[in-house]
Parts: sequence; C-alpha cells; structure tokens
Amino acid sequence: MRGAMEASVAELESGSLIMSLRTQLGSVFLSQSDDHGDTWTLAQPSGLKAPESCTCLRRIPGTNNLILFWNDSLYNPKHHHYGERSPLSGAVTKDEGKTWRHLGSLATGNSEFTNLSCTFLSTGKAVVTYMRSTPPFSRTAIDLRAAIIDGAWFHT
Repeated sequence: MRGAMEASVAELESGSLIMSLRTQLGSVFLSQSDDHGDTWTLAQPSGLKAPESCTCLRRIPGTNNLILFWNDSLYNPKHHHYGERSPLSGAVTKDEGKTWRHLGSLATGNSEFTNLSCTFLSTGKAVVTYMRSTPPFSRTAIDLRAAIIDGAWFHT
C-alpha cells in the first residue's frame, strides 16, 4: 500500500516526540523519537480504528496527556479511502499512546470530515479546523469548519 502519510507530531513533557500517521491499514499508527526526530520507532497501531484519513495529535497544555482528533470509523477495504471519514472524534491518552479514552465526536452525519488542524489557545480552549464535504467524497460542496472546544472537555 502507500505507507504512512500526513504525520502529526507532539512533544511529550520528557522532550520525546510522538507522531500519529495516516495509513491504509485500518488504524491510526504511532511512532516515537527520543533523539529530536533523527530516528523513529517502527510505527505501531494505536488500537483506534480508522479509515485512510489524516489525524491531529497534540499535548494538552499543562499536562503530559495527549489529544488525538481522527475519524472514528470502521475500516472497509472495499470503500474509497478504506472507510467513511465520519464521525470526527477526539480521544485522550494519559500514558503516551498506550491506551486511549474516547471523549466524543465533534462532527457527525452524512459528510466527509478531513484535513484536520488543531491548536490550543492561552485560555485552555482548543480550535480544531477541518474540511467538510457533503455528500462524502463528492468534493463539489466543501466547507471549512472550525470547532472551539472548552478545555474541560479534555478532562472529562
């Protein structure tokens, strides 16, 4: 297949880096670097099911917890991009990606949600931007969307 694509990198409190990767293998994959990105561990599945779609991985400010935004959708090798790109969901890990807790969905419905970016504001809120295409994969009606998420959501 095409391999790993569209990496998203977060720095852990220790200074190590962790990267989430888009793949065609049915899961978000993760890799780590302890030498500032010169070398990386062999990417491993995170345990989070996913179609071929990008992710956004960030460390939650003031913690060593990570937040991942991705499409929490079943892998379907017969589907365009190996599954639906809906819903757009968030999950948090407190152990550097070994286990994840699903927090909920930011966007759902008969649309494609992709091309993610995310950043934290000084207020503790996060802004997640993404593309919405309705109907999915048609690319005839594309909207740029933004979700503003209260910081309390990451700690529920």
